[in-house]
Amino acid sequence: MTTLVRRRVRRETVLIPGQGLFGRGTYGVRELIGAGAFALVYRGEDAAGRGVAIKEYRTPVNPRERQVVKRMWRRESETLAALPAHRAMTRFIEAFTLEGRDYVIQEFVEGESLADILARRGAVAEHEAIGWGRQMCEALVYLHEHGVVHHDLKPENVIVNPEGRVVLLDLGSAQFLGRDAADVAGSAGYLAPEIQQLAKRRGLQPQPGTDVFALGCVLYEMLLGKRPSQEHIDGLSVRLVGPLLRGLSRFDPGLVKVMVHAISYDADYRFQSAREMLEGFLAWAPAVPQAQPAKLDLGVLKGHEHHKVALRVTNAGGGALEAEARTSAPWLRIGLSGRQEEEAVSIAGNDTALTVTALADAIPPGQPTVSAQIEIASALATLVVPCTGQVAPEGARVQTYYPAVFLRARRGQRAHGIIAVRNAGDQAGQFTCRHREDHPLQLDPETFTLRPMEALTVAVVVDTAALRPGGHMFPVSITAEGGHHAEVEVHVDVYAGPVRRLLHK
Repeated sequence: MTTLVRRRVRRETVLIPGQGLFGRGTYGVRELIGAGAFALVYRGEDAAGRGVAIKEYRTPVNPRERQVVKRMWRRESETLAALPAHRAMTRFIEAFTLEGRDYVIQEFVEGESLADILARRGAVAEHEAIGWGRQMCEALVYLHEHGVVHHDLKPENVIVNPEGRVVLLDLGSAQFLGRDAADVAGSAGYLAPEIQQLAKRRGLQPQPGTDVFALGCVLYEMLLGKRPSQEHIDGLSVRLVGPLLRGLSRFDPGLVKVMVHAISYDADYRFQSAREMLEGFLAWAPAVPQAQPAKLDLGVLKGHEHHKVALRVTNAGGGALEAEARTSAPWLRIGLSGRQEEEAVSIAGNDTALTVTALADAIPPGQPTVSAQIEIASALATLVVPCTGQVAPEGARVQTYYPAVFLRARRGQRAHGIIAVRNAGDQAGQFTCRHREDHPLQLDPETFTLRPMEALTVAVVVDTAALRPGGHMFPVSITAEGGHHAEVEVHVDVYAGPVRRLLHK
């Protein structure tokens, strides 16, 4: 039994860094980033400086293979141009032929291929496999509902961007639902058993189940770090792919159940569509918390301001999400709508809006940047959301220990007190004490300089000779040279002395 796989068609690259490429737009080539059996992929940029991916199809020497590659280019460009925008697919820009070579220009997606992730890590965490697997399934739902079978789903054709979003690449092998299969190809380890029948019998139409089988194999590889053997797959009888499931007992049984129904040898037992597989994910797989955004920028934190940022927690897996969001940073608080902000809150629901508040006045002085993290812990995994912020230089800041000073004196005497002042900023500065000219106050000193965190006491003297008995209040303003200020109220209780009368006979 012969397995159809892509044959290597050798041809040296002709595009070099710095070279220009001209279609409807102008594109500059930066570097070669990938080489497949039938195409080379370059990173480039358009005339506006936006990143693009330049896919150059090879030109085999064999005329028959050259026709196959030409049909692949035409099929991919026509499919991409016809598909509406979707977050799991790259944005199509244009396709053209230049000097006998075929090109497809698409949006460049930052990130790492799933194949590179698996090569570096061996396998991925269970919650990552569930989250990425569900996203791939949603992408296949989108393709199938628009009449397209990907037909070459594998880790090399999956990009995971820095936010954890999955994007599918390479529709060169795509087939159309309702049409006879043509140029059936694929990659060993992901080919459904019925692919052989498609290759040998004309008039047999492609089915969504072939993509479902490939996604089951990708799930298997993400969990175990190795791809199934195509020879093993092709040699099995009509039954579940039992031998492939060894070693999966340590994983969540709901996830394993999804995989079993995806890589069944019997296409009738398999999920009949990506939509059906997605429903299996939602019903059987465990919940997986996902944060949007994945990294939280708290912005510029100033003085005593409370800076609020929105954080959305959704369920990237199945079932109902129950989790706890918490932080150990003393200057961060987490809040639910209509509730008090706390260090930890409980989440019950698949889409929860949180408010993260940075308390700038709780950040130790002298730190230009701050970082912390929010942990969202569920039964399956703990998601960490990094938080960063920039602390604006405060200059000199006034801090008074008490907002009011209370004095008492007999009318005609002087009342004495003190105002304790500290520079709570991160720079040295000059401070000035002011009061109304018609108020009977004396302040000493009225102007002084303090280094960061240095304190000083200002002597307050109130002459009560012109005051009536009773209570009086005089505001004192203390201002730093940068403009920050504080108000202190000086309260004086004036009372009259006893009246002594001399009685003479």
